Amino acid sequence: MSIPTVLQVLAIHPDCLLRDRIINDMRERWISITVQGRFDIIAGLLREGQFELALDRYQSDEEVMKLAPKWLKDLLIYSLCDLGELDQSLRLLKDRISAGEANISPSVWYYQFDHACSRLHVGLTIS
Repeated sequence: MSIPTVLQVLAIHPDCLLRDRIINDMRERWISITVQGRFDIIAGLLREGQFELALDRYQSDEEVMKLAPKWLKDLLIYSLCDLGELDQSLRLLKDRISAGEANISPSVWYYQFDHACSRLHVGLTIS
């Protein structure tokens, strides 16, 4: 099994300690994690509910932010909306727009707007 495949499996594996152990083993053996592997790690963190750590990994890695697939960006926004972090989700959405991404899913817009309305977030509902 290749390294990228292992990271994909660990993104959905219920044992987060196993993932951390494997990532640490990779670092000790000087095995670099590909950009796709970093996407999978972030997705795994989101699945586990480690939203702050996932967002930190996303925002601290320029390459990940630039090359992140649409599904990962959408997943971050959905997760932030569910947490009630509407200002942060709006920031991510604005970053996507300013980066020239024109094909943001209507579902993402609706989901964010729905959460903004339900939480009476005036700044987001008029943005």
